[in-house]
Amino acid sequence: MRNKSFVLLLLVLLAVTVVVWMGWRSYKTTSESQRLAVPVIEKQPDWANFFTIWGDGKIDVNLADADTIELITGVSPATADEFVKYRWGPDGKPFTLDDRVYNSMDEVRAALGMSPEQFQLVESLMTLTSEVDRIESTGIIAGYEKTIAVVATRNTSPVRYLSWQEK
Repeated sequence: MRNKSFVLLLLVLLAVTVVVWMGWRSYKTTSESQRLAVPVIEKQPDWANFFTIWGDGKIDVNLADADTIELITGVSPATADEFVKYRWGPDGKPFTLDDRVYNSMDEVRAALGMSPEQFQLVESLMTLTSEVDRIESTGIIAGYEKTIAVVATRNTSPVRYLSWQEK
């Protein structure tokens, strides 16, 4: 793995997700669940930027980075990189107009080069779309800087804000 502290972070956060998801303890904020991730907080103080308690616990394959794809599927770093770069489209840049999305789990499996038996083991960890989005925006004017991080529902009208933090 290219970033061992990030992998450690994901593993602990997956454990926290399981604890929250299985109902062993109901957490209303990521700060409440920090006591479960003390070693991670020391190594990765901004761990909460990679995690939300609002989702369904699945990884959106159309948004996940290569490290996450590698971690949850067990594919090689090169395969995970190619998987993500395909989404970036012909210009090779993420979040531009020519980006592509994976439209089916069969397409995801084929792109990862996994057999149906291998893919069956990890398919339940992935989704093609998120239930929520995390948006972070920073504005700077006359030397004053303000960052807002929002977790909002996707595909609802009106948009429902689940979390709003001003930094």
